[in-house]
Amino acid sequence: MKSKKVLTIVLFALILGAASFIRLYKLGQVPAGVYTDEASLGYNAYSILLTGKDEFGKSWPIYFRAFSTFQDSLYGYFSIIPIYFLGLSIFSTRLVSVISGLIVIMVTFLLFYYSDLKNKLCLGLLSSLMVALAPWAIYQSRVAVGSNLGLAITAVGILFLILSLKKRWFFAVACAIFGIASYAYAGQRITGILFPAVFVFINRKIFLKSKKLVATGFALLVIVMLPQFTALQHVGSLIRYQTQGYTQESTFLKYGGSLDKLPVFLGWPLYIARQFTSQYLSDFSPRSLFFEPEPQLFRSIPDLSVFYIWMIIPFFIGFAQLWEEKSKPLIQIIFLLLIIGPIPEAVTGDPFYTLRMLPLLWGMTLMIAFGLKSIFDAVKFNYRKILLAAFLLLISGFNFYVCYFIFLKYERSVYFGYPFQVLAQMTEENKNQPFVLDSETFDAPYIWMAFYKKYDPVKLQAQTPLGLLNHYYDDLTYYKYKVIGNVDVRKVSWGVDQCKDEYIVGDIQAISSAQAEAHDFTLVKEIKDLNNNTVLWVYHTNPQLKCSGNNGI
Repeated sequence: MKSKKVLTIVLFALILGAASFIRLYKLGQVPAGVYTDEASLGYNAYSILLTGKDEFGKSWPIYFRAFSTFQDSLYGYFSIIPIYFLGLSIFSTRLVSVISGLIVIMVTFLLFYYSDLKNKLCLGLLSSLMVALAPWAIYQSRVAVGSNLGLAITAVGILFLILSLKKRWFFAVACAIFGIASYAYAGQRITGILFPAVFVFINRKIFLKSKKLVATGFALLVIVMLPQFTALQHVGSLIRYQTQGYTQESTFLKYGGSLDKLPVFLGWPLYIARQFTSQYLSDFSPRSLFFEPEPQLFRSIPDLSVFYIWMIIPFFIGFAQLWEEKSKPLIQIIFLLLIIGPIPEAVTGDPFYTLRMLPLLWGMTLMIAFGLKSIFDAVKFNYRKILLAAFLLLISGFNFYVCYFIFLKYERSVYFGYPFQVLAQMTEENKNQPFVLDSETFDAPYIWMAFYKKYDPVKLQAQTPLGLLNHYYDDLTYYKYKVIGNVDVRKVSWGVDQCKDEYIVGDIQAISSAQAEAHDFTLVKEIKDLNNNTVLWVYHTNPQLKCSGNNGI
């Protein structure tokens, strides 16, 4: 018995070590650069660390203002710690997500350890291994996203739900944890309420004996989430849902199709039901789960889906295994993940948006582990099991390495702002030279510049429009014109800029070769992405040629 326990500890340590290596290997280089949301989270954490205020000068906001919308702030607050010790960098900004991914793996094992399943240690190790190696789990752990932190906190809350069956006061702890998770990602505001509520309903015979503890738990959940409830009075708290959802009457009238011929009071609910059902069921599509990458290029791995193709077989076998043991508490939790998990994604208009369905993907991964256990049990002779395991690990590892560390690194570098990282370095090497960076084509070039240049937050805060802080959560204006050191991020003003001695930077839409020639600009540099495609052109003006007779006017 003791040797079995030691072996289990050693094997789990190996799994956790391998998971750590995969998630930390070249973390600052792949993906190459940071996506704008990552840059915003990292820079705001940096700003709060240095000044106690975000980039706009708001002290400790509930939500981070990001461009024309808002981000959940908990990831940014947690990132203050690694940024304090390591400085602002791609690595430090993503580190919280790495730790979150490792927490999910540890909780996965503990869920089985405290379960009443047969072969629970074997299932726990196999499930932890599947979470450690699943493409979706690795990808989400290597980018700075609040949803991965939200999943980790939710997983801890679920662990305490399981433990509450033996010690009821753990239910209150679980509810408080679910409340905290809601600050990490919007989807957890839905799952954080549904998970404890449905769990109590399923186990009502047990929890009816502890009504006060149950009431205390839900009271804690409400108290922890109370600041978010009070924030609902502001437009900004729901802006992402309003822009990405489909429940608005205007959306129904525009996209309702044949249903808009019905009276609004009838057609509108039917339209919402149709959209929800379609979105919900699409999350279970084998095509999306095993064969095709997510449609959003900056959220997916080229030529690789959220699971490896071979996992489709244990996926279906695993469902059958779960159904046979559906009365077990842990199995009930997995089914809750499968049923509740898709809801945050299903209430929005984006099909198969993995960021909003991580609890579902976690539940599916556990289900795959059950199926894989059944397959290994059916294989005779240990050497065959070892060969099968080695084969699956090798093809999965090779597939992931090629698709992620090669294809994603080179093909997706433009989405992660790599060209702007090169530009930031160029502007730092030429600090005495003024640059104008066109702001009209890319979503938020100023935040890339602020992040890469580690710009003084006090100076950026000073550019906040007067009165904005009084309407921080209601003013949805996108203030995209910023001055980041020697870089003026704004729209190019041809009549003025051609008469100044400066560098003008933009893509082909901002500055065509014909425009550059007409204004006597000199091409200084072409900034390429890692796939060798030119993304930005850097031109030097020649005011002495164009404006020598009008004094620069």
